[in-house]
Amino acid sequence: MKVKDLRILKLLPLAIILVITIGFVYFTGQLERNPYYNEQIQARNLMEESMKAVKAYKEEAGLLIYDYDYFNTGLLGEEYNELTTSLGSLEAKRTSANPDMAALLVKMFHQVGLKAKDHLAVGFSGSFPGLNLAVLAAAEAMDLDLTIISSFGSSTYGANQEGFSFPIILNRLYQDGYSKYKNDLVSLGGDDDVLKEKPADLVKSIVDQYESLAFNLYIQEDFKNNVKDKVDFYEKKKVDAYIAVGGNISFLGIYEKDFVTKQGILTTPRLRRQSYTYDYGILDYFLEKDIPTIHLLNLKKIVSDYGLPFDPIRWPEPGQSIIYYEKTYKTYPAFISLGFSALYLIFIAKDRYKDDKNN
Repeated sequence: MKVKDLRILKLLPLAIILVITIGFVYFTGQLERNPYYNEQIQARNLMEESMKAVKAYKEEAGLLIYDYDYFNTGLLGEEYNELTTSLGSLEAKRTSANPDMAALLVKMFHQVGLKAKDHLAVGFSGSFPGLNLAVLAAAEAMDLDLTIISSFGSSTYGANQEGFSFPIILNRLYQDGYSKYKNDLVSLGGDDDVLKEKPADLVKSIVDQYESLAFNLYIQEDFKNNVKDKVDFYEKKKVDAYIAVGGNISFLGIYEKDFVTKQGILTTPRLRRQSYTYDYGILDYFLEKDIPTIHLLNLKKIVSDYGLPFDPIRWPEPGQSIIYYEKTYKTYPAFISLGFSALYLIFIAKDRYKDDKNN
């Protein structure tokens, strides 16, 4: 056997030991509760309470709870009506009503470094009332400070029932003590965030209703100014993070399709531009400033990333989903293996030195 082959053969035990160590560490990993497990449970409970309240409000108003709302949550609206501003996925809307979404939001908030009293800028459309409630519940469980801009617009199966848009839902929850957060600013949503695609008489009826409820209603047809004014509204306080739920165009900007595959916690702005301008929307604005930013729209991707089921036939019991846990690994076998490997390499090096000296 050649000398070179012998030297390679001497490394074989080291390779075997390293492979065995990696396998041992991996397969002996254990699931342990997140350090913020109690916050997650609290958020889930808060979301469930809000959901029950919303369902009661709908029943009180004589609004339908639809057959496709399998879990009887009351958070799913009509398939399509004159109030609907865009298309959406029924399966995604059912998924968003899972109370574990509040626990997921607690996890996301911790992942971006939020802590009690931090200021979270929030953008809500009416498309995912379930996710909106999840954000509110997670924020309350973590004692965050919120500035909320919510909008009327909703995609199919969202908050699109007559007289029951999301700003109205949140207003009622706040008045009845189910949420400590309220609408700070309300816009219309839809095209250019002013419902440009809807008949004038319909828009007027919505505006009249919102004004009768004393909402801080914001209407600005110039899109760049619309985005700038909202950013200025958020930045009356130092913004520690920004989250957008749904597809309001002021969140996404006029090049909204660029964000389709960028979901959950975002890290970089879009690449198809030279420098930021307000027509790129609020998400890009905060990303450009390196402020932690979260976007919730593509539910199928988000739940897949975090190990939650998409449109499940049953919900897991509280605290049972993978999002409440993290996998931990024993580190001492790795350190022992590294120590042994270092000694073995020193031994081989000395042996090789002797062989070279003798030759």
